Order: sequence, then C-alpha cells, then structure tokens
Amino acid sequence: MKRISYIKIAFTIIAIVVLGLSLSSCTPIIEITGTAKLIVSGDYYYNIKMDDYTYFSATLPGTYYITDITPGYHTFEAVDIGGASWGYDSEAVYISSGSTTTVYLNPTPSVVTGTVYVSIMNDSYEYHVYMDRNSSTGEYLGATDSNGEGIFYNVPTGYHSFYAISDDNRYDGWGNKTINTGTNYVQIYTY
Repeated sequence: MKRISYIKIAFTIIAIVVLGLSLSSCTPIIEITGTAKLIVSGDYYYNIKMDDYTYFSATLPGTYYITDITPGYHTFEAVDIGGASWGYDSEAVYISSGSTTTVYLNPTPSVVTGTVYVSIMNDSYEYHVYMDRNSSTGEYLGATDSNGEGIFYNVPTGYHSFYAISDDNRYDGWGNKTINTGTNYVQIYTY
C-alpha cells in the first residue's frame, strides 16, 4: 500500500471546505434602503406624503411607517384633508440605509380670518348664530345681544352662510357673505 501523506489529506479537506463555502450563499445581505417612522400630531384627518406621493389618506394623528426608502434627502408632509390652509407641516430629512429615522409632523392651520358683525335686521331680540349650516350641524359662533347684534372674531375667510335662530326657537333666518380679512358685516332677516 501506498502511504498517504497527512499533509495532502489536510490540504484536500481545506480545499473542499473553501470551495463549498464559496459556492454556497453564505455571503452577508447588505441592506440598501431605510425606513421612516412618521409621528403625526394634530386633531383632524391628514394625508401623509413622501416626495409628493400620498402613502396614507385621511388618517388620524398617530405613528406611521414608510419602508424601502432609497437613502438620501426626502420630503415628508402631513396635509389636512380640507387643504393645507387648515393644517400643514413638512420636513426634509436624510434617510440612511439600514436604519429607521423618526420624523415629527405637526400640521398647523394657516387660515386667514376676519371679524364678522351680525345684525338681525327686523328684530331686537337675542339670537344664536351658526356658520355654514343650521343649529344642528353648523359651527356655533355665539349669541347676539338683546338688540340682535353680535361681533364674532377669527372667522375663516371665504364664502360662508350664517344662520340665526331666536332664543325661544320661534324665528330664524339666513345670511351669506364672502368673508375677507378685517371687518365684515352680515345682515340677517328672520321670519
């Protein structure tokens, strides 16, 4: 019999192991994307965007995740479903690969407002005044004085309807007006 050298056997075993490892899928996986953890505050419903693409629609404030983001700077936005003037915030943030970056979005309104003077034209009595709907669904602005006159502050600009109903619920009426910044006068006739 031939003598087998132990050194040759050791080299053969090492060669087989190295060849086996190189052919196997033991290479490490390198993560090339990142994640954004969005913490949205506020008190209404928001559309949440990244780079002008909406990822979440009409969502409540809370925590949201966007995954598989290419590393680099990205713009994140929270926009009130009524429009940016009712609530908006954005942040440009660098997203790193293989990590989670927290982004805080606090949408705040930038609504321009005016002051509204309401006059009940045909009655001298206290009336309750609502905006954009009736006493069941409208926004309550307050009450007029006993002469049927009232001043209401911080009314959003734009076209609004104003509904007035008497304190005893017997008489009511409507007035419409496009509210601008500054002072606005709304006259309401009740029946």
